[in-house]
Amino acid sequence: MFKTTFTNIAVGTLGSLFIATGVMAQDGADAKSAFGDKNVQFTEHPAFDFVCWDGNNQTDNMDTAAHGGGSDDGRYDQAECSNADSSNYPDGGLIKVLKVPHGALMEGIRIWGYDDGVAPGGKIRWRVQKICQPSFGPGEATRETVMTDNNPSGPGYFSRYTMFPNDGETIDKRACYYLLQVQEAYNDEHYLQKVRVQWRRQIAPPPAVATFFDVPETHSFYKEIEALVGSGITGGCSTTNYCPDDTLTRGQMAAFLARALGINYSSTDSN
Repeated sequence: MFKTTFTNIAVGTLGSLFIATGVMAQDGADAKSAFGDKNVQFTEHPAFDFVCWDGNNQTDNMDTAAHGGGSDDGRYDQAECSNADSSNYPDGGLIKVLKVPHGALMEGIRIWGYDDGVAPGGKIRWRVQKICQPSFGPGEATRETVMTDNNPSGPGYFSRYTMFPNDGETIDKRACYYLLQVQEAYNDEHYLQKVRVQWRRQIAPPPAVATFFDVPETHSFYKEIEALVGSGITGGCSTTNYCPDDTLTRGQMAAFLARALGINYSSTDSN
């Protein structure tokens, strides 16, 4: 049954199967939700993941505490910066580089915190900056603010979700990183609790010109097949053709899976 199932799969259909199950895109996660380009993924950053920044330098003046409980109860579930507040340091605050895989679509972030709603200018605010260097050569960094928001409610605890414009931000880690900056007014009851980044995997846009003569731009599996070729999982049945309607052997399936998963097995591995 195992052999019959594989040999009855057309090679073109296999491209869509790989993409749908997320075999090409997994990054070490083994949860069921880690597979596929339809499932929403989350990356969480608790308050103690952040560092204080005064606009020029990292500082050591982070106050971590459970609200109302002081720092001696060992919970450390909230944070603020004692000398990087928004009133004195416009470019300061709590900062963290967001961890999202290259090529993924970052859809939005949810921020939990506490805001007394009293400080001038009112509220905790945040922004995400895209900071890029040239992909290979030297050059000055560029900065672009790709999302900004603030907490409109208060006083009290809050949870707010902010979507990125244009249906999301495609992550480019070849040249860029994404910095979240959370600002609060010190000496007021303003704390960050945690941040959750919402993202999903996506298939890269196909090239404008088809790689294979038998898989033109109008082919129903054009995007998926080009993704397999671009990632090195397959090279087609010849230099000019992919043979999308050919059946698949167990040997070919082994090659596709090994390349897709990056399998590097050694029989001498032990604990």
